[in-house]
Amino acid sequence: MDIIKQGKNGTEKEKPEVTEQINVNQLISLVPEEEPAPVIKLEITEEDQKTIENFHFPAYNEIPDVGLFLEQTGKYINEFLRPLLKTELTGSMISNYVKKKIIESPVKKQYYRDHIVALILIAIAKPILSLDSISRMVEVEKTLSNSREMYETFCGIFEETLKKTFHLSDEKQIDEDGDNATIVMRYISAAVSYKIFLDRCFEQTDTPT
Repeated sequence: MDIIKQGKNGTEKEKPEVTEQINVNQLISLVPEEEPAPVIKLEITEEDQKTIENFHFPAYNEIPDVGLFLEQTGKYINEFLRPLLKTELTGSMISNYVKKKIIESPVKKQYYRDHIVALILIAIAKPILSLDSISRMVEVEKTLSNSREMYETFCGIFEETLKKTFHLSDEKQIDEDGDNATIVMRYISAAVSYKIFLDRCFEQTDTPT
């Protein structure tokens, strides 16, 4: 029905307001679609499996004892840990560990076998432990008789735990027998191994189309 109103030039008709009716489906279509959740595959590639199977720390006697300078030390450690870890040990990190007295000071700016052994353990633990925790870990590991025993014990535990985590070994449980230093090594090895495993899995994550 038209509404009559009085204007300056006489009467004029005012058109009624028109309310546009929007279909429910039209409203739904205006809502942005949610991005599909990523699909996380808890599995590793054959290449990753071979990397884990073939990974070994250098033997204690193979670690250089001729004296390496700062950058040489970091490069040596990073080269054989690179297949496992995303982070690297930098020269500034090593200097900071010396400054904090977490490792012994270099001899005439050179790092020898026992320095490198301690730094390898630190490099493995660094992705999961704070600086204070690393310092405490090193103090616990010093309770073992010597650097060689600490290194060989840790390498054996870590390599075994890594294979368990990647389902390359039938054993599943963490052995809690032994002294405090050995038990700490087992739990660090387990935590780092699970982080490495998850990193590999997330690299395989994709979004469904």
